Amino acid sequence: MAKQPRLAPGGGTQRTVTVEDFPISSTMAGSVIELEPGGLREMHWHPNADEWQYYLDGVVITRPLI
Repeated sequence: MAKQPRLAPGGGTQRTVTVEDFPISSTMAGSVIELEPGGLREMHWHPNADEWQYYLDGVVITRPLI
């Protein structure tokens, strides 16, 4: 959390830690995203990796892909 956040698309902030910041973690990166109320997580995909999500607070509303 010592890293300066960047503005996240959709309304909020994001802090990301990669191998450049934490060399012992050579196969995984981490990110903390704080969305503003009503904010939206941008659509994205990882063609060669999984994504884990943990929600610490708030309400998540999901919509099915059409």
